[in-house]
Amino acid sequence: MSEKSESRTNKLVTIICRSIGRTHLKSALDSISAQSYKPLEVILVNSSEKRLENTLPLDIQVTVLNQPTPLSRAEAANAGIDAANGNLLLFLDDDDYISNDHITNLASKMYSDSSVRAVYSGTQKVTNDGKLLEQVYSTEFDPILLMRDNYIPIHSMLFEKSLVDEGCRFDPQFNIYEDWDFWLQLAQKTNFYHVPSVTAFYRSGGESGTAVSEENEKFDSKSEISEARAQIFEKWKNLWTGDQLNKLIGKSYIELLRYCDDLKTQLNLIEEDRNKVNKDYEDLKLQSEKQEAKLNKELALFRSSLKESLANISDLKIELEHRTATEKHLRLHEAQLEEALRKILSSRSWKYTSPLRKAVILVRNIFKSYNSPNKEIYEGNKGIRKTNNSISKERIADEEKETVQVEAQIQIENIKSRYNEKARKDFDELLRSSQRLTFPKFKDINLSIIIVLYNQAHFSFLCLKSILHHADVEYEVVIIDNASTDETEDLLLQIDNAKVTRNKENIGFLKAVNQASKVAKGKYVLLLNNDAMLEERSLSSAIHTIEKDETIGAVGGKIKLVDGTLQEAGNIVWNDGSCIGYGRGYNPNDPQFMFKRQVDYCSGAFLLFRKTDFLNLNGFDNRFSPAYYEETDFCIQLNKSGLKTVYDPNVVIMHYEFASSGNVSDALSLQEKNKKTLAAKHEEWLEKKYPPSKENILIARSANNYKNILLIDDRVPHPSLGSGYPRCANILNTLASFNFNVTLYPLQFPIDDWKSCYETLDDSIEVILGKGKNGLYDFLESRKGFFQYIIVSRVHNMEAFEDIVMREEKFLEDVKIIYDAEALTASREIIRAFLLGQVIQEEEQNVMIKNEVDKSMIADSVVAVSEQEAEVYRSHGIKSVHVLGHMITTSPGNNNFVDREGMLFVGALRDEGSPNVDSLLWFCVNVLPLIEKTLPNIKLYVVGELGAPSLFAIKKENINFLGKIRDLKDIYNQCRIFIAPTRFAAGIPHKVHEAAAYGIPCITTPLLAKQLNWTDGKELLIGDTPEKFAEQCLRLYGDQGLWEGIRKQGLAVIDNDCSELNFHKRLKSIFN
Repeated sequence: MSEKSESRTNKLVTIICRSIGRTHLKSALDSISAQSYKPLEVILVNSSEKRLENTLPLDIQVTVLNQPTPLSRAEAANAGIDAANGNLLLFLDDDDYISNDHITNLASKMYSDSSVRAVYSGTQKVTNDGKLLEQVYSTEFDPILLMRDNYIPIHSMLFEKSLVDEGCRFDPQFNIYEDWDFWLQLAQKTNFYHVPSVTAFYRSGGESGTAVSEENEKFDSKSEISEARAQIFEKWKNLWTGDQLNKLIGKSYIELLRYCDDLKTQLNLIEEDRNKVNKDYEDLKLQSEKQEAKLNKELALFRSSLKESLANISDLKIELEHRTATEKHLRLHEAQLEEALRKILSSRSWKYTSPLRKAVILVRNIFKSYNSPNKEIYEGNKGIRKTNNSISKERIADEEKETVQVEAQIQIENIKSRYNEKARKDFDELLRSSQRLTFPKFKDINLSIIIVLYNQAHFSFLCLKSILHHADVEYEVVIIDNASTDETEDLLLQIDNAKVTRNKENIGFLKAVNQASKVAKGKYVLLLNNDAMLEERSLSSAIHTIEKDETIGAVGGKIKLVDGTLQEAGNIVWNDGSCIGYGRGYNPNDPQFMFKRQVDYCSGAFLLFRKTDFLNLNGFDNRFSPAYYEETDFCIQLNKSGLKTVYDPNVVIMHYEFASSGNVSDALSLQEKNKKTLAAKHEEWLEKKYPPSKENILIARSANNYKNILLIDDRVPHPSLGSGYPRCANILNTLASFNFNVTLYPLQFPIDDWKSCYETLDDSIEVILGKGKNGLYDFLESRKGFFQYIIVSRVHNMEAFEDIVMREEKFLEDVKIIYDAEALTASREIIRAFLLGQVIQEEEQNVMIKNEVDKSMIADSVVAVSEQEAEVYRSHGIKSVHVLGHMITTSPGNNNFVDREGMLFVGALRDEGSPNVDSLLWFCVNVLPLIEKTLPNIKLYVVGELGAPSLFAIKKENINFLGKIRDLKDIYNQCRIFIAPTRFAAGIPHKVHEAAAYGIPCITTPLLAKQLNWTDGKELLIGDTPEKFAEQCLRLYGDQGLWEGIRKQGLAVIDNDCSELNFHKRLKSIFN
């Protein structure tokens, strides 16, 4: 029998544990005790002066090699090798540990493939107390990369002892990187095989010499790490072949080029930020100097007045109050400067270029002109801090406000002037050319666009051109010219296929609209100001909005001014008849303007409605002639007849404003006159409206008077992400259908795109993007008193919320707090720790659960995802506990048993160490090879966003990673069985509910079956070991009768437990 064959028949694995008596030795040995693989031999090489026998576990045999004198790391490793009896060897240092299936995964690969002589797993870095860190070592084997860096932690590798017999030994000259040298020796003898499962754990802060700041020190000639690397290369430079060295240089050169490109990009970003910082600093400095001059002037006045008022105590008191107010102002100004500094330090490039900080410092040293803006701002603050003053805070604020308003108005007028000049230039080019404005002819006209003209031909031209470019419905253009005296007639002569009426006198906007409505043929009418320009998809969006809800009578949109700011996003009518445009002057893309809502009225600059409704109300009321408040009156009349006016953020126009009203003064005069007319006409209706007040704008922005709910979760809950997000999406959308005004605050991941948001959520839900954890306090402050309910989902979000409200209890006034537990995560972490070989005592488990339950104490009620988890909260004294599971409608595919093929796995695969990643790796490494013995060509389809590094190492032809799929209906209808090999989780597995609802039978672990309260052989099949799981997969895959029975029972339980009616009933009960 050959030596290699003998090594495979002798299945003893020797684990060599090098110890210097560290406190984590027990944890390392406990992880060996928990190994599922047998037989094992443990050699403990004691390189300390301590006696270690008292730390040894009782359930495994450990041979202790006590040394008369301490050994080096290499000497200890060789001593362990010499004492080993196993033909497969694995090292485990006393501060690291391995999961219970670590050796099983590695050894099974070696036994299944006789060519494999060395195999290693993925390794995750953990803190000193065992908490997982982000860093994972899971690189595919590359012998050239190994020549440059060691990427294989010592306890991740299982190898044949025969390699030692062929001359591979730990070199005593190395006390750092001795394992790297050993791997290089092994790599000269054989290739390594990489198993992507993360089953080894490397404790940060050990004493290997490579644990701290290795990346920063490995190329610093003065560091111990750098010296050790040099020692490695000194030994191997003459052992590697020329071909190996050439490949090493080539690989490094290519990566260096990429790094230089990245560095160049980052330096460009730094330069951009530097320029911005310098500009901001100069602006701040100028403002500070102006302010200081003003303060000094006022200070001189104060000193003069102080001398005159020494005899009068009352006057002195007044002046002292002035001085106090000034000091407060200076502190406020100082805080503003410090906030500017904070923004600099939190800028994009500052965060992104942390790894390049040394390179940046080098650049700064070279370019002396790059002065530190932080220091200059600080010095500026010190100078201001020393300035004394007496000017009142109120006077300063009023002057600054007036200055800002004047400057802003000048800027707006300049922008409008440039816009006006550009419009005239474009119009003149039209008149000089042979170009014509030819509108299409449609047989069936759905929309009549009414435009009233009075002079301003150049704006009218831009308006008409925008219709030609962006109209995406079947429409006609109806033009009424109110006796224009400019080039409007020249414009009209350039138009084809529009209905044009030329009035002999200016009858005003209102009467002109009534006139046009009588010749309009469309089902819908759009009023569009001639100084407005349509943007794309506005028409189709407005018609879609009014058509999908018969209770909607009018639709308006987002009106932007030519300076890019918002004119209005719907309008508010106060109880005195005055009106205000919501959001004027704000960024039109701010979250509060991105969702649909019912409003009091929308501007006639863009107002779409049914022609029949307009005619039934006899058009615009002539009492508002010639213009202004006629659309307000019309929307109020619609409301009185039971129809809503809705603001649609997807409807967007650019508006010049006041282009056709003669001048601003005339327009304002008309508005004041017609306001009184409106107040008299709708006195009773106005009594229900809010009084005009800045404080009432937020509550009055929606005209439906619904209660307001805030839901705080990690992110926008796209169902494809799994992890409880499908349930959250159903909660939000159902609450919106219950006549609540719903706001979602994504706390952990506040960045998303609006299109995706409203593909997932009802378009009436407000989504506060872009703020996240840093913005939560300010958001709650700005919405104090607005919400009647706040729902906080997930324990870590409850912690963040609790931190704020415990400091500011005012946020809890007049609001009910609901904690949506989503899942009891402590139980999941307890199971996970066990799988990783970590022992958590029962008392500690109880403390973990209690600590999580305690987070709900500030809530008025708790929502659990299952009755099982609800009982945990009740057992800890929480009285108001509700159960809300999933909402799924059954939709079984039409393919039968014989039409289907393959196995299906669904789950988000973004994060290393997550339940989904762990379960898929466990299945691919331990279960799939057993299935393939019977069905060698069986396919596994994996659906879910892929990001975990360990999964990229899975490269098998029969495993198809399909990525994220928005609509899973087809893949569910294609596959025969669904696998859910989850080993640790909390809550209820939505994926199993969803699979059963689509009519695909499931095999799960006992954990998921218990969470679902489903029975083996009835609603699903259960596999508790790799062998049993594989057996159940083969049974379900090959037995049509069993398959049909499990499918039928699964559909029935979904109809009963997850129905829409049941979900709605349970959700409503939370708010009753």
